[in-house]
Amino acid sequence: SAVAMGTFAPIALGTSQLTFKGTGAGIVNIEVTVKDSNNITHTSTLVFNVKEVGYTFTGATQDNTIFVNGTTPINFDITESSASGTNYEMKYAITEGNAQIKNGAAIENANQYYPVSIGSFNRTFVGTTSGTIKILFTVRNLTTLVEKTQLVNVTVNSSVFTFSASGTNNNQTVTTPVNVNFNLS
Repeated sequence: SAVAMGTFAPIALGTSQLTFKGTGAGIVNIEVTVKDSNNITHTSTLVFNVKEVGYTFTGATQDNTIFVNGTTPINFDITESSASGTNYEMKYAITEGNAQIKNGAAIENANQYYPVSIGSFNRTFVGTTSGTIKILFTVRNLTTLVEKTQLVNVTVNSSVFTFSASGTNNNQTVTTPVNVNFNLS
């Protein structure tokens, strides 16, 4: 648990450990004081150089226009200014229209964070209704909680044709040809 500035917390004789978590970039000086039961104190100063985890987040669909029930990959990239060893997660919100986002075969829920990797990765967009679909993707660094967003637009068109096929005879003997009629409109 956190130790408030200016207070003492009990520690055991020997090696003890507390965790420092920098909340902003810059040089941080921490003065640590230990006091025994006779009120004798010893002080040590720790200096931490807290660096910002800088990163960029991009995303774009492979195809900007698809048909209803069609799919297109959405390609993403997270690039850090210098390797941080931290982890990221991503969520999405559909701001206009309806669609599905899949990670492989699994449908991902809107407004729920899922782990993602640094570098290139993708998801699959499935157009479930026609119209312009707008999706806002949000990535955040799990250490700094810094968020970046990317808006993706996909135009989903209704199917522009119908198709049917029918045989001219449903009862046929072996090796006798049957005409099949196709109707495309």
